[in-house]
Amino acid sequence: MRILQAVPDGLLWLLAPGPVAERNLRRAMTARGVDPDRLVIAPRRIEKEDHLARLALADLALDTRIYTGHVTTCDALWMGVPVITMRGEHFPGRVAASALRAVGLAELVTGSLDDYCARAIRLAQSPPARAAIRQQLMTTRGRVPLFDSARYVRNLERTFRQIWRRACDGLAPVAIDVDESDPT
Repeated sequence: MRILQAVPDGLLWLLAPGPVAERNLRRAMTARGVDPDRLVIAPRRIEKEDHLARLALADLALDTRIYTGHVTTCDALWMGVPVITMRGEHFPGRVAASALRAVGLAELVTGSLDDYCARAIRLAQSPPARAAIRQQLMTTRGRVPLFDSARYVRNLERTFRQIWRRACDGLAPVAIDVDESDPT
Protein backbone atom coordinates (compact mmCIF):
# COMPACT_ATOMS: atom_id res chain seq x y z
CA MET A 1 0.00 0.00 0.00
CA ARG A 2 2.93 2.34 0.66
CA ILE A 3 4.01 1.91 -2.94
CA LEU A 4 0.51 2.55 -4.30
CA GLN A 5 0.16 5.61 -2.07
CA ALA A 6 3.44 7.01 -3.44
CA VAL A 7 2.63 6.13 -7.06
CA PRO A 8 -0.87 7.56 -7.57
CA ASP A 9 -1.19 6.34 -11.17
CA GLY A 10 0.02 2.82 -10.29
CA LEU A 11 -2.09 -0.32 -10.39
CA LEU A 12 -1.66 -3.54 -8.47
CA TRP A 13 -2.08 -6.32 -11.01
CA LEU A 14 -2.46 -9.82 -9.54
CA LEU A 15 -3.30 -13.25 -10.78
CA ALA A 16 -6.77 -14.14 -9.47
CA PRO A 17 -6.25 -14.82 -5.76
CA GLY A 18 -9.81 -16.07 -5.13
CA PRO A 19 -12.91 -14.15 -4.06
CA VAL A 20 -12.14 -13.99 -0.32
CA ALA A 21 -8.58 -12.74 -0.84
CA GLU A 22 -9.77 -10.25 -3.46
CA ARG A 23 -12.42 -8.86 -1.07
CA ASN A 24 -9.84 -8.61 1.72
CA LEU A 25 -7.36 -6.84 -0.55
CA ARG A 26 -9.93 -4.31 -1.70
CA ARG A 27 -11.00 -3.72 1.91
CA ALA A 28 -7.35 -3.21 2.94
CA MET A 29 -6.83 -0.76 0.07
CA THR A 30 -9.87 1.27 1.12
CA ALA A 31 -8.70 1.32 4.74
CA ARG A 32 -5.35 2.75 3.63
CA GLY A 33 -6.80 5.41 1.35
CA VAL A 34 -6.04 3.60 -1.91
CA ASP A 35 -8.84 3.30 -4.46
CA PRO A 36 -9.76 -0.42 -4.61
CA ASP A 37 -10.40 -0.05 -8.35
CA ARG A 38 -6.61 0.14 -8.70
CA LEU A 39 -6.53 -3.61 -8.08
CA VAL A 40 -6.59 -5.42 -11.43
CA ILE A 41 -7.35 -9.13 -11.31
CA ALA A 42 -6.01 -11.26 -14.16
CA PRO A 43 -7.27 -14.76 -14.91
CA ARG A 44 -4.91 -17.60 -14.03
CA ARG A 45 -5.66 -20.15 -16.72
CA ILE A 46 -4.33 -18.88 -20.03
CA GLU A 47 -1.86 -20.23 -22.59
CA LYS A 48 1.84 -19.64 -21.81
CA GLU A 49 2.36 -17.39 -24.86
CA ASP A 50 -0.61 -15.25 -23.79
CA HIS A 51 0.72 -15.13 -20.23
CA LEU A 52 4.11 -13.91 -21.47
CA ALA A 53 2.53 -11.32 -23.79
CA ARG A 54 0.38 -10.07 -20.92
CA LEU A 55 3.36 -10.00 -18.57
CA ALA A 56 5.36 -7.85 -21.01
CA LEU A 57 2.77 -5.09 -20.50
CA ALA A 58 3.78 -4.64 -16.84
CA ASP A 59 6.10 -1.81 -15.88
CA LEU A 60 7.46 -3.44 -12.73
CA ALA A 61 7.05 -6.75 -10.92
CA LEU A 62 6.88 -6.68 -7.13
CA ASP A 63 8.06 -9.97 -5.71
CA THR A 64 6.43 -11.55 -2.68
CA ARG A 65 8.15 -12.12 0.65
CA ILE A 66 8.80 -15.45 2.38
CA TYR A 67 8.24 -17.52 -0.79
CA THR A 68 9.63 -15.48 -3.66
CA GLY A 69 8.96 -15.80 -7.36
CA HIS A 70 10.41 -18.75 -9.18
CA VAL A 71 9.00 -19.32 -12.68
CA THR A 72 7.02 -16.07 -12.52
CA THR A 73 10.20 -14.11 -11.81
CA CYS A 74 12.03 -15.81 -14.67
CA ASP A 75 9.10 -15.16 -16.99
CA ALA A 76 9.04 -11.47 -16.02
CA LEU A 77 12.78 -11.10 -16.56
CA TRP A 78 12.58 -12.95 -19.89
CA MET A 79 9.94 -10.46 -21.01
CA GLY A 80 12.09 -7.51 -19.91
CA VAL A 81 10.12 -6.59 -16.80
CA PRO A 82 12.20 -5.33 -13.85
CA VAL A 83 11.58 -7.29 -10.64
CA ILE A 84 12.10 -5.93 -7.12
CA THR A 85 12.68 -8.58 -4.44
CA MET A 86 13.66 -8.83 -0.82
CA ARG A 87 16.27 -11.46 0.00
CA GLY A 88 14.86 -14.18 2.25
CA GLU A 89 16.45 -16.41 4.83
CA HIS A 90 15.73 -19.82 3.26
CA PHE A 91 15.75 -21.38 -0.22
CA PRO A 92 12.22 -20.40 -1.35
CA GLY A 93 12.89 -16.87 -0.13
CA ARG A 94 16.10 -16.51 -2.12
CA VAL A 95 15.19 -17.78 -5.59
CA ALA A 96 14.23 -14.40 -7.06
CA ALA A 97 17.41 -12.83 -5.64
CA SER A 98 19.47 -15.53 -7.36
CA ALA A 99 17.61 -14.97 -10.63
CA LEU A 100 18.24 -11.22 -10.47
CA ARG A 101 21.94 -11.77 -9.80
CA ALA A 102 22.07 -14.22 -12.72
CA VAL A 103 20.81 -11.51 -15.10
CA GLY A 104 23.13 -8.82 -13.71
CA LEU A 105 20.51 -6.92 -11.68
CA ALA A 106 21.68 -7.48 -8.10
CA GLU A 107 20.77 -3.85 -7.36
CA LEU A 108 17.09 -4.88 -7.46
CA VAL A 109 17.61 -7.24 -4.49
CA THR A 110 16.80 -5.51 -1.20
CA GLY A 111 17.50 -6.41 2.41
CA SER A 112 14.54 -4.81 4.19
CA LEU A 113 10.92 -3.92 3.60
CA ASP A 114 11.74 -0.20 3.78
CA ASP A 115 14.45 -0.57 1.12
CA TYR A 116 12.08 -2.71 -1.01
CA CYS A 117 9.39 -0.02 -0.92
CA ALA A 118 11.87 2.81 -1.57
CA ARG A 119 13.40 1.06 -4.60
CA ALA A 120 10.00 0.11 -5.99
CA ILE A 121 8.78 3.69 -5.64
CA ARG A 122 11.93 5.13 -7.26
CA LEU A 123 11.69 2.71 -10.17
CA ALA A 124 7.92 3.17 -10.56
CA GLN A 125 8.46 6.94 -10.75
CA SER A 126 11.27 6.70 -13.30
CA PRO A 127 10.22 5.52 -16.76
CA PRO A 128 13.79 6.06 -18.10
CA ALA A 129 15.25 3.79 -15.41
CA ARG A 130 12.67 1.08 -16.16
CA ALA A 131 13.33 1.43 -19.89
CA ALA A 132 17.07 1.03 -19.33
CA ILE A 133 16.54 -2.16 -17.32
CA ARG A 134 14.09 -3.50 -19.92
CA GLN A 135 16.61 -2.80 -22.68
CA GLN A 136 19.40 -4.49 -20.70
CA LEU A 137 17.23 -7.56 -20.13
CA MET A 138 16.12 -7.82 -23.74
CA THR A 139 19.62 -7.39 -25.18
CA THR A 140 21.38 -9.79 -22.83
CA ARG A 141 18.73 -12.44 -22.19
CA GLY A 142 20.33 -15.02 -24.46
CA ARG A 143 23.74 -14.58 -22.84
CA VAL A 144 23.16 -14.19 -19.10
CA PRO A 145 23.59 -17.28 -16.91
CA LEU A 146 19.90 -17.48 -16.01
CA PHE A 147 18.87 -18.06 -19.62
CA ASP A 148 21.98 -19.79 -20.97
CA SER A 149 20.66 -23.35 -21.15
CA ALA A 150 23.78 -24.74 -22.83
CA ARG A 151 25.98 -23.40 -20.01
CA TYR A 152 23.58 -24.78 -17.41
CA VAL A 153 23.67 -28.25 -18.99
CA ARG A 154 27.50 -28.18 -19.21
CA ASN A 155 27.77 -27.17 -15.56
CA LEU A 156 25.19 -29.72 -14.41
CA GLU A 157 26.97 -32.50 -16.32
CA ARG A 158 30.32 -31.36 -14.88
CA THR A 159 28.80 -31.48 -11.40
CA PHE A 160 27.38 -34.97 -11.96
CA ARG A 161 30.83 -36.17 -13.11
CA GLN A 162 32.43 -34.77 -9.94
CA ILE A 163 29.77 -36.40 -7.76
CA TRP A 164 30.26 -39.73 -9.59
CA ARG A 165 34.07 -39.58 -9.22
CA ARG A 166 33.77 -38.89 -5.50
CA ALA A 167 31.32 -41.77 -5.08
CA CYS A 168 33.59 -44.15 -7.03
CA ASP A 169 36.54 -43.09 -4.88
CA GLY A 170 34.52 -43.77 -1.72
CA LEU A 171 34.56 -40.12 -0.65
CA ALA A 172 31.80 -38.50 1.39
CA PRO A 173 29.44 -36.02 -0.26
CA VAL A 174 30.54 -32.37 -0.17
CA ALA A 175 29.33 -29.07 -1.58
CA ILE A 176 30.63 -28.75 -5.12
CA ASP A 177 31.52 -25.46 -6.75
CA VAL A 178 31.61 -25.58 -10.53
CA ASP A 179 34.71 -23.94 -11.96
CA GLU A 180 33.66 -22.96 -15.47
CA SER A 181 37.28 -22.62 -16.56
CA ASP A 182 37.86 -26.34 -15.80
CA PRO A 183 36.66 -28.38 -18.82
CA THR A 184 36.50 -31.67 -16.85
